[in-house]
Amino acid sequence: MIQNPQHNTSPDFWQRNFKKRKIAQKVYEGFVLLHLKKYPKIKPIKPHPENILHINTAAGKGGAAKVAYNFLCRNLNKKGYNSSILTGANYGEISKDIFELDVKNIKLHKLLHRYQKSAGIIDFYNLESFNIPELQCFKQADIIHLHNLHGAYFSPFLLPYLTSLNPTIWTLHDEQSYTGHCAYSFECKKWRTGCGNCPDLNFYPKIRKDTTNFLLQTKKKIYNFSDFTVVCPSYWLANRAKQSILGNKKIRVIYNGIDEKVFTPTAKPYARKMLGLPLDKKILLFSASGSVKNPQKGGKYLLETYKKLKNKDKYLFINLGSHKPSKKKNWLDVPYINDDNNLSLYYSAADLFIYPSQAEVFGLVIAEAMACQTPVIAFSNSAIPELVNHMQTGYLAENKNADDFINGIKTFMENDNLRKNAGIKAREAVLEKFTLDGMINQYIQLYEEVYREDE
Repeated sequence: MIQNPQHNTSPDFWQRNFKKRKIAQKVYEGFVLLHLKKYPKIKPIKPHPENILHINTAAGKGGAAKVAYNFLCRNLNKKGYNSSILTGANYGEISKDIFELDVKNIKLHKLLHRYQKSAGIIDFYNLESFNIPELQCFKQADIIHLHNLHGAYFSPFLLPYLTSLNPTIWTLHDEQSYTGHCAYSFECKKWRTGCGNCPDLNFYPKIRKDTTNFLLQTKKKIYNFSDFTVVCPSYWLANRAKQSILGNKKIRVIYNGIDEKVFTPTAKPYARKMLGLPLDKKILLFSASGSVKNPQKGGKYLLETYKKLKNKDKYLFINLGSHKPSKKKNWLDVPYINDDNNLSLYYSAADLFIYPSQAEVFGLVIAEAMACQTPVIAFSNSAIPELVNHMQTGYLAENKNADDFINGIKTFMENDNLRKNAGIKAREAVLEKFTLDGMINQYIQLYEEVYREDE
């Protein structure tokens, strides 16, 4: 049994703390998977995979959900597969191919989550996920495609058993799978050798106590007893994964793709007329979940850029994803847009897409802007240089250097031909490397490969 000396998981512990023997017994039985073992692999019985089950934290909200459901699940169904998604929460439409994980015992669920928070434990006690192998959508699946597993719905202790039942692929949408707790490690490299003394416990998903070394070592033991292929949406992420506790797994790179038929250039005057935007302004567009308050997306650098350019009335900053309207001069806040056709109009209406993000495993919004022939100004970090070609499709500023970021904006704003040609090259780059069909076809090929390996 894996135990943390600071967080005992013996039956006596549960009986002492929860005082109700029945609850203590249920909790302890749920942790049978702490006795990790290598389960015998079950062999596929079909010549080809037909049913694909995606598992992700959410549907209808977030970048991972967009890739898992909107991009893959829906389009695989159009290509003759029976594809569905199992999720912890559905924020979008009600559909027959979306299944929400049911919490059968609400009181026990809340009780365990309160303990998880106070003990500095992430996701280990999500007992409802132990019911997944009994769900009909799982029993019918030929391939299990994991996405984000963190988010208060899935226990990693299920992985050894789950991956023994079906060929399994795990697409990483951030770094949380191989860190002590954080979704992005930024400059911290402790995940390579063992976490502990975490520099930022408050970064998502935040924890109250520094149990990061225990969490990382426990993940490592779980992965050693689990069988899955890792997919990364960039070479930057793949290189990090190879240096991590996932290093002994098969790791593939499949770039995310966007629908170039939806994200397509529209004449700027027409796009601005449709959106009610001024024709006489140079528009700088920013888009991010959480808006400028999201530290990962570099909101402070966006605000610094605004302060240095705000007195120039020729500029208009548009902030997509804002929750509250702002009274700033030459600044427009627009709520989160869930309609891609409308989003495409904003990209087309902009002169530049400015994106001071501090960490990206891919950068969907970058690819979307580029597909609409809008050059991108960004910092040179993480996976961003795999999308943006400096001075060809945009500008890569020195990381965290706001002055260089502003220099990139000025360089492209003051040269109409440079900006126009960069937009044309940006769309060409998307058509060459980042199309939706290209991504789907690569995943279909991988499904066939992992399925045949288990025959």
